[in-house]
Amino acid sequence: MAIDKPPPKGSPAAPGGQSIKPSPQVQSGAKPAPSANPTAAARPAGAPAQTTLKPGTSGQKLPGSSTPAKPAAPVGFGRPAPVASNKPGTPSRVTLSKGHSKIGVNFKAQERKSDEERKAREEQEAQVPVEDRVFAALGIKDAPKAPEVFSLFMDKVAPKLVLPDTSWYILEAFSNIDVTAEKVSHILKANPYFEDLFYRVVTSLSKREVMPSLEGAIVLLGMQNFRNLMIAAQLQRSVLGTHPEWDKDGKLKLTPAEFLKYALKTEEQLVNKKNEYSDTAYAAGLVFDVLAAVTNAVCEDKKKVLGFLDAVYNHGMRTAQIATEIAKCVPDLGFQKYVFSAALIHDIGKVGMAIVRPNYINFLEEMRKKEISRPIRNYLEPETMGLDHSVIGALVCHFYRMFRPLEKVVQFHHEPYLLRSRNKNLFPITALICLATNIANNFKKTDKSDDPVVSLWKGPELQDFRVDMRGVVNAVAKNVQI
Repeated sequence: MAIDKPPPKGSPAAPGGQSIKPSPQVQSGAKPAPSANPTAAARPAGAPAQTTLKPGTSGQKLPGSSTPAKPAAPVGFGRPAPVASNKPGTPSRVTLSKGHSKIGVNFKAQERKSDEERKAREEQEAQVPVEDRVFAALGIKDAPKAPEVFSLFMDKVAPKLVLPDTSWYILEAFSNIDVTAEKVSHILKANPYFEDLFYRVVTSLSKREVMPSLEGAIVLLGMQNFRNLMIAAQLQRSVLGTHPEWDKDGKLKLTPAEFLKYALKTEEQLVNKKNEYSDTAYAAGLVFDVLAAVTNAVCEDKKKVLGFLDAVYNHGMRTAQIATEIAKCVPDLGFQKYVFSAALIHDIGKVGMAIVRPNYINFLEEMRKKEISRPIRNYLEPETMGLDHSVIGALVCHFYRMFRPLEKVVQFHHEPYLLRSRNKNLFPITALICLATNIANNFKKTDKSDDPVVSLWKGPELQDFRVDMRGVVNAVAKNVQI
């Protein structure tokens, strides 16, 4: 088989009429390029290269075949030759890549998989008790076991105490003196579900052909009525887990007064006394309404717990009335906005404990029958129940969100002296609540500052509290009606 000789010197015409330039290696005077083949390096310049043909290459007949093999496809510079398939006639398949990552990777599938793994991990972590998660985050291996009353409260009560955003924003707006229909309409527009519910209520009450704007509808219904409707509807949905129902005439079956018994009662009393913080007190009364709804949802002996809740509310109202009057005798008292509310909910932790441990009510009744003094009672309570009611009360303030500034006030209302060095700003109002509680528990009208009952009012826990006790005695005698 003849082998084509290299082209002679010059530039013979290639097919198509184009001239072919000689290679730089064969030009006159050019230095030959290094080659990996030692025989090629020893070959003189201009000598024809020897070509060795392998079976299956261009121009050579395969054994047992009368036709020459097909020429191999030219390989581009810098690219590896594709691997031929074992089967004749099968096209080769080349996988293109860019850098080290394959083109066409489904990143959405990877993100979806990572999201599913994250959700599964979060669900698994949610099954671990919250106290165990806290101790694990702090690196505490041998964590003490949490009291049962704490675990039950965190599981049954705390999730239902979280105030929904719409209710929280509405209460915050109404607690400010510059609240307007335009401001609360923006809050309602952020919740399409309750915006539609509100329009349906206005439509059922109004006989107008053209519905007013959202601001106009709020004014038409009334600011307080709008607030009560939205708070009651969200309370039913978040605590009881049910939606408001409508009758056949298209009217809402929900009656706000049934859900907001304590909130409306508290606001009415402060409005009659022309107290400027009646809306904040409304939010404090709402805490009792929320716990009453929780009682109906989780308690077996509802009547007993609801009766106890009512007694705690009445004691809180007496304490709040006293605190409002004697606050005038405390110089430079801060947190004036929260004086009534803090006094009203100072014992709210007792209700939380009664919901999860009904025998707590029996414990308090036994202490009262035996006339156990309060210091001893405060010592026996955590020993018997595993936790003090003031701790549960602080948790109620935290989850309720509206009264987070009062967490420490409620927690230390029996030991206000502990805040004198920890939080000097909260010490005066905490001591005021403690004094008002002592007066409510040992109430007596007297005009003598040296009366023995006064020493019960201002006990050893209040020895660092600066207050005009003479003014306190007069305020209790003249202005407090219990």
